Amino acid sequence: MKKSVILVPADFRVESVREYAVLNQKYEASGLAVSEFYGSLNPSPFGVTKNPKNLKQVGFGELAAYNAELKKYGFEFNYILNFLCYGGREFSLEGTKSILAYVKKLYDMGIRRFTVANPVIAKAMSITFPEIRISISIVQNTGTKLKLRTYAGIRAVDRVYVSEDMIRDFNAIRALRKEAQQIPGETGVELAVLLNSFCLIDCPYKVNHANVDGHLVEGSTQDMPHYFYAWCSLQKLSHPREILRLQAVRPEELRLFEHAGVTAFKLAGRELPGADFLRTAEGYMSRSYKGNLMDLLAVYSDNFFREIYHIDNKALAGRLEEIIESGVRCRDHSNCESCGICEKYLSAVTVNEERLSHYRAMFQKSYDQYAEQVKAITL
Repeated sequence: MKKSVILVPADFRVESVREYAVLNQKYEASGLAVSEFYGSLNPSPFGVTKNPKNLKQVGFGELAAYNAELKKYGFEFNYILNFLCYGGREFSLEGTKSILAYVKKLYDMGIRRFTVANPVIAKAMSITFPEIRISISIVQNTGTKLKLRTYAGIRAVDRVYVSEDMIRDFNAIRALRKEAQQIPGETGVELAVLLNSFCLIDCPYKVNHANVDGHLVEGSTQDMPHYFYAWCSLQKLSHPREILRLQAVRPEELRLFEHAGVTAFKLAGRELPGADFLRTAEGYMSRSYKGNLMDLLAVYSDNFFREIYHIDNKALAGRLEEIIESGVRCRDHSNCESCGICEKYLSAVTVNEERLSHYRAMFQKSYDQYAEQVKAITL
C-alpha cells in the first residue's frame, strides 16, 4: 500500500537530513513517511506569504547544497512560490519572463517540485518546464469541485491543498476526492491538508493577510503591519473554545483523513523561532500523542500560545468522529451554537489566566494602533 507523505519545513541544515531518514526507518510500519522539505530563498524578489524577517536567510549556494543532500537520501525539495499576485505583471511579457527566469535557476539546480498559489503562474511554469510538478497552495482555499478541476487542468498540477475551512467537513473532502479520481492523467491529483493550522475557521481576513504578506519581497520598504495578526490573536484569546475550533489535525485522526482520500500532510511553522520539526513529525508519525497538543500545533517553538493554553490531546479522543457522525457542516460558525460538540470538550483545555491577560492587553494595543494612525491623518 502506498504510504501517505508528510511535508516538513526545510531547516537548510545538511546534517539534519540524515535524521529524517532515520525517522522514516523507525516508523517504517506506520504507513507514513517524510518525503518532501519545503522552503524558499530569502531574500527573494517573490513573496511567500510569510514575513521574510521571520524566515532564515538562504542563498542559492546554500539551497543547492541542501537539495543535493536531500537527493542522497531520496528526499525532494519543494520550492514555495505561493504569492497570490505579482501586481498584474504576471500577464505582461516582462513579468512572466522574470518569473520563469527565476524558476529556471531553480530548475537547473535540480528542483522539480513547486508550490504555487497563482494558477496563471502555474500554467506558465507548466508550459515552459514540462518535467516539473506543482502543488496548488492552501492559500487558494480549494473547497469546490470547480476549483479542483480548474487547477488540475494545468498539466503540471498533481496535488491540491484542501481549504482549511473544510478540514472537518468530510462529506466535502470525499466529494473532492471522487472528483480528483475522475480527472484524466497518468498520476492523477492527490489531496493534501495542513496538519497544524493555526488559522481561525472562516477567517474574514485570511485572503487579505496572505496577499499583504505576499508583497513583502526583496527591496520592499513596507513592513508587515500587525493589524491582522493582532485581530486573529484576540479572537483566539477570547475563549478556549476558539482554540478547539482551530482547523488542526491530531495524530490519532490521520487515519480518518486517509480513509477519506487524503494522502499528503503538511507541517506548517517555518516562521516560528525555536521550532523542532523533527520532533513534531515524529509525534504525527507515531499516530498517537500523550501530552499538550499545543506543542505539536506550535511545533515546539517559542510561540506565546504555549504559555497560555495546555490542551490534553488524549482528552479530545472521539471528538472528530463525533463531528463526522453528527453530519454537521463544520466549516464556519453558522452551526456552532446548535452543534455544541467543542463545548463538550472544553475540559481538555487549561488556561494560564495571567499570561492570557498579558497578551490580550498587548494585542489589543497593537490592533488599536491602526485606528489611531488613521485618526491622525489630516485632509
